[in-house]
Amino acid sequence: MSDVPDFDPWMPWGGRTLEEMWLPFADPNERRMRDIVLGATPEIFERSLRKLVITRYITRGQCANVYDAILFANYFGSTLNVMITVVWKYAGLYFEDDICAAYEGLIDRLRKFLEYHGCPPHYYAVFENGAKEGYHTHIAVHMPDRIRAEFKEWRAKNAARLCVDPQTISRQMHVHMRRDNHIRSQWAIFKYLMKGLDPRLRRWELKMNPHLPRKTANYYLGVKQRDTGRVAMSRVHIARGLQPAARRKAGYERPYGIDEVPFERRYSDYMYRSPLAIETARALQALTLI
Repeated sequence: MSDVPDFDPWMPWGGRTLEEMWLPFADPNERRMRDIVLGATPEIFERSLRKLVITRYITRGQCANVYDAILFANYFGSTLNVMITVVWKYAGLYFEDDICAAYEGLIDRLRKFLEYHGCPPHYYAVFENGAKEGYHTHIAVHMPDRIRAEFKEWRAKNAARLCVDPQTISRQMHVHMRRDNHIRSQWAIFKYLMKGLDPRLRRWELKMNPHLPRKTANYYLGVKQRDTGRVAMSRVHIARGLQPAARRKAGYERPYGIDEVPFERRYSDYMYRSPLAIETARALQALTLI
């Protein structure tokens, strides 16, 4: 029962003190208004008071980190050959906290699926906020050809789990799949997902390239350019196994950064042709034959 003496549950939400706000409501419409304006629990209300960090662009550091993560995955024989796109409004989700929680659940199920089938959970994800579709997430992931059929089943199951309207299930989660040795597709996905990159060039880049036809970082790095909206959450997520700490633990030394290599080599299969990658590919091929 309430610790507040002589509390009237018929009191409208607008007439309550903050201490009384989450006490019982006799009128369900008043409770519903409280939930809409302040949140259903004190915890939700407190989260709403936190300062939101709203970003407009992917930073150069985030872009470089994703690039390094892809090279590291290639070094171990993984290409990020599949792109999963999830549109959150078709799951009935519009608020950042709810979207983040749903994303974490989806990624956890994807990671467990890959580990169950003996595949490294190599992926990265980018959040965007489009004018038409609202919040949506692109996930680039390594998906071996040998479990393509199982992955299609996983996709159908998880799309149905998230979607609130069966008629929109194909728009809620859709997938672009390429062969697991298709390097060009991996880099095409990267160039597309980096379209929200901050277009501003650094001062030294402008000095070194005064005759660039389009003076943007997107053109300089060879990625797409498009407005991807304002995002009130971390725009870029990278699998733990591809992050800098994992690279250091493996004793891996990157051969070059995204802006430290001639353009013709920037999006090549150089790391995928490394001895370790070739050895891994052969081991996986033998596993498939068995």
